[in-house]
Amino acid sequence: MWKTASSDKPIAPREVIGSAYTATVAVLPFEEMSGEAEQRYFVDGITEDLITALSRYIDLRVIARNSTFAYRDHMGDVRAIARELDATHVIEGSVRRAGDRVRVTAQLIEAETGHHLWAERYDRDLADVFEVQDEIVREVAAHIHPAIERFEGEKRANRDPADLDAWDLLLRSRWHYYTNTLEGCEEAIRLGELAVERDPSFAPAYGGLVSYWITALFNRWHIGERRAAVEIAQHAQIAFELDPTDARSMSMVAFAHAFVGDFDEAEDLMRRALPLAPYDQWTLLTAGALAYWVGEPDRAVEHLTKVWQLAIHEPWRYHIATNMVFAHYMAGRYEAAAAWADLGLEAGDYLQIRAIAAATLAQLGRLDEARRHLSHLTKDKPNQTASDFLRTNTFKRQQDIDHWKEGLIKAGLPE
Repeated sequence: MWKTASSDKPIAPREVIGSAYTATVAVLPFEEMSGEAEQRYFVDGITEDLITALSRYIDLRVIARNSTFAYRDHMGDVRAIARELDATHVIEGSVRRAGDRVRVTAQLIEAETGHHLWAERYDRDLADVFEVQDEIVREVAAHIHPAIERFEGEKRANRDPADLDAWDLLLRSRWHYYTNTLEGCEEAIRLGELAVERDPSFAPAYGGLVSYWITALFNRWHIGERRAAVEIAQHAQIAFELDPTDARSMSMVAFAHAFVGDFDEAEDLMRRALPLAPYDQWTLLTAGALAYWVGEPDRAVEHLTKVWQLAIHEPWRYHIATNMVFAHYMAGRYEAAAAWADLGLEAGDYLQIRAIAAATLAQLGRLDEARRHLSHLTKDKPNQTASDFLRTNTFKRQQDIDHWKEGLIKAGLPE
């Protein structure tokens, strides 16, 4: 059933797959506000590292350093610079250092209108200058990508799909997916399939379909007579074959392997994917899920903590919290699991988080609260059983399967 990139099937080169972008981003040299020439290395380091970090996103085209640094000593009108660089978005910022403190500001600007889409200020102690530099770059990169995606998706939301190309259709499908409803998921799948019909070599569209079908699987949403697990496997394999160097495609294939119990292959793929995209949120999320599936909840918490910090503005953040609840539950840390369930439900209601929250509270003896969560699960499906939930989860160890089932039964689901 499974295979790596086929030797007898042409592989689309990465530059072809990435030929359509969400945006073209120019990171202008950050301004040094302290008036100290010796601080220039720190300021330039932030700019250069941010260019590198953003370049890891396959759907962003990032203007090369040499092109943007040409403007360092004669910065002019941002919109004029953007036109010269053919950029759709510009990032600019400043750094001011005073003693052992540093303040970094960053802002994202839409080039055509000059409108500010996002801005943030970071105040930090400079105990370790390189650690601070890495932290700020990581946070800025993590905010920029979803801000651009939301802006571009909203622009396409009301346009006729007949007028959209494959990339536009993908952005519009994501916009519907983020509504976190069955209807939104169905429309996301329809538009995602239209995108791959328009361009069968467009790997990100297959990856998008994997995400949508994973959500349908864990919400136990029925979309026609189609089986979510089959759709996940097929689309993940195609995305990986089209671009075997893309970490997100690799992690999706890892998910599909794990779901059918091939944990060794899944772990091997994740070990290869993580160094390729240390800031990619879906790759980190999959790594976290896989870690507790194989019985390593502490490693799961490590990955999930990182992605929770990176995805602070992502509309699918509840997925991260759900996995965090599972990781703490499997480690027997029920109080921590309950706290994460509350955080997750603030981010978005979700069948899986209701189920694991019910099991967690039952283990703590808080049965009335557990049953309130169960009432959400049984409202539309009154005959659900604990065994039903085992079919949409995958664990390597029998003891983890039994542990999950035990909590659901304690909460009040029949076996």
